[in-house]
Amino acid sequence: MGATRWVRPGEHVARLGHAAARRMHLLAAVVAAATGIVLGAGAVVGRPGVVVTVALAQVVLAPVWMLGTDRPGRIGGLLIGLGAAAVGDIALLMRDRTSPAVLLGVLGLALPAIVVHQLARGVVRVRVSESVGAVAVLVAAEVALCMLIALARAEDGHRLVGTVVLAATAGLTVARLTDAVVAVPRIAQGVPYGLAAVVLAAVGGAAAGAATAGGPLTARAGGGVGALVGAVAALIAVGVGFLTLALPDRPRPPVPALLSVLLPLALVTPVGYLTVLSVAG
Repeated sequence: MGATRWVRPGEHVARLGHAAARRMHLLAAVVAAATGIVLGAGAVVGRPGVVVTVALAQVVLAPVWMLGTDRPGRIGGLLIGLGAAAVGDIALLMRDRTSPAVLLGVLGLALPAIVVHQLARGVVRVRVSESVGAVAVLVAAEVALCMLIALARAEDGHRLVGTVVLAATAGLTVARLTDAVVAVPRIAQGVPYGLAAVVLAAVGGAAAGAATAGGPLTARAGGGVGALVGAVAALIAVGVGFLTLALPDRPRPPVPALLSVLLPLALVTPVGYLTVLSVAG
């Protein structure tokens, strides 16, 4: 009762058709570019701008993930995700340190909250494993985005944040435009994602990283960070694409486009944080 019928991604692609798949990629490219502009503008403003734009991304991500994909226990999961984001942001602002160690406590508190959430759903709760997994992914993504606030605390931190977010969004934009033109070689049969997009995402990320480098980060180091962040974000986007295509009920077009940008951006943030601080002079 209430079981989810998952389908192979290729089945949905067959229904989508090449024209619809191309529109999906183009919409995601527009979302990626717009996200880069907003987060980049926040980085230009400085630390307060980073906090505001990160909070905005967190607020948008939670309902898109829980409500847009019709996750079980979506209201409680939405509240847990937003709560984790708020607690993580406030904790970093209060401590005013570069280290994100305080976020481990946020993740620790989220675990019992997830368990209580499932118990509160009552005896008629269904799809428990799916619900727990969905909330856990949301919490991880929301807390990962908090690391941009921690990075902003470093020397010229707002510039480092700009390098990370612009490299990631540039890579995602290039990847989606590439797949919109031609997705080759196919990563999986019947799925409109190609390996060429990942390679070009690294190139786009490297260009953005080199162009925005400065302060403690040389252009060469910025290019290296950008290449890594762009490629990893593009690979995560492929995984998100598989997930949305395998949903039993195809979400409305804005949902896959938003998820294919915001979720990879969130999950690649720890990679960008660790890499940029390790190479910054």
